[in-house]
Amino acid sequence: MELLLSWGVPVVFAVLGFQRLLYRSFSKFICFSFAAYLGLWSEKLIAPVFGFLPAAVSAYQSAIAVLVTGGVLFVVLTMIYSSLNPKGNHYVFQQWVDRIGGALFGLFTGSILISFIGVVICLTPIRSGLPLGLSADSVQKRSTSNLMAVTRTINFFSFQSGRNKACRERLTELFETATAVAEEEKAKQELDEALQSGETPAPGAAADGDGNKKGMLTSVREQKEQRDREMEK
Repeated sequence: MELLLSWGVPVVFAVLGFQRLLYRSFSKFICFSFAAYLGLWSEKLIAPVFGFLPAAVSAYQSAIAVLVTGGVLFVVLTMIYSSLNPKGNHYVFQQWVDRIGGALFGLFTGSILISFIGVVICLTPIRSGLPLGLSADSVQKRSTSNLMAVTRTINFFSFQSGRNKACRERLTELFETATAVAEEEKAKQELDEALQSGETPAPGAAADGDGNKKGMLTSVREQKEQRDREMEK
């Protein structure tokens, strides 16, 4: 199923790109590439804006920031791109160039889209129980590889190649935080189910007075604060 999604979506976009031709496919590719790039790497700046979210969904704060920012930027960039060509002029190439080029950029756009969605999902607690037999580690690895390729390309052309390592480390931190929260939520769920069924909780599922598993942070916000304090030292 993972291969079906990771290749099926790009193939669908390739077919659409074949019909839309090179110019339109290229414009969508550029807009979505920059939207995914800016949405992902502005997370640290944008996430605090969503601090008003209830504690019950605070674990989704980073994912929401990435998704909303990417979506808004895609709309804005598309509008800007359209304003540069208000008459909707189409640049004509040879037919085979138009068709093959449109299909290729459609394929690239679909690959970035499914990778962006994969990263957003892996930034949430639901990564511990993905449907359709999907593996969070596999989805994370494939999505990260594709988005880092986009990141390296944009950084290269914007003379920011020195940021590649920092970007990768930041993404790793976000995944580690999401994994810890997912494990915590899973442990709480197992403990609640055991208590409801009258069973003795399994070893290691001991909780403190508030029902939280010992040794684990209670929210993404606390994990981020601890990480920021460590970086300041």
